[in-house]
Amino acid sequence: MDELLDWKCPKGHVLGQMRRTGRGQMVLLLYREAVDPKHPGRKPVEVLGELHGSMLGISCSICSKRKTWGKGEMVEKFESVNV
Repeated sequence: MDELLDWKCPKGHVLGQMRRTGRGQMVLLLYREAVDPKHPGRKPVEVLGELHGSMLGISCSICSKRKTWGKGEMVEKFESVNV
C-alpha cells in the first residue's frame, strides 16, 4: 500500500494527499474541498484528480490561502518525513 502524506495550506487545512508512484514520481491527490483536521465531524472527501506536474496557486476552500504544488519541493518533504 502506498504511503500517503497530507498536503496542507499555510493554515494547516488539508488540500490533498501526496504519494510516490512505483516509478518514484510524486503525485498529488487533490481534494475538491479542503478538510479541517481539527473539525470533529469530518465528512468524506472527494478527490478532484491526481496531479502529476506542477500547479500554481491552489486555493484553500476554508481560508482562501494559496499554495503551489511543485514536485521538487514535495520530494524533499516526503523524504524528510521518511528518514
